[in-house]
Amino acid sequence: MGIADIPVGAPRPARGHLHEQAEVYVFLSGRGEVVIEGESTEVSAGDSVFIHGNIEHMAVNTGDEVLRLLYFFATDSFDDVVYRFPELDLDR
Repeated sequence: MGIADIPVGAPRPARGHLHEQAEVYVFLSGRGEVVIEGESTEVSAGDSVFIHGNIEHMAVNTGDEVLRLLYFFATDSFDDVVYRFPELDLDR
């Protein structure tokens, strides 16, 4: 579990990331969008999103304040989470 801050004006990544474990985002402040497998959904403070394992995803700040989110994984240890970035994955 952790907290991520996406600053105003942060560049939109070309691609998201993925990992084996399912993940949940709970948005604490700001406005933005979550992109899951290319499908974009607007989010704001109070929203939560469930992301299945091995699904490409990312969060993007579209507002005028920091987009802060709490994230947590379905695993016992953060050490179990291996982030993969498709643009670098030669097997894909």
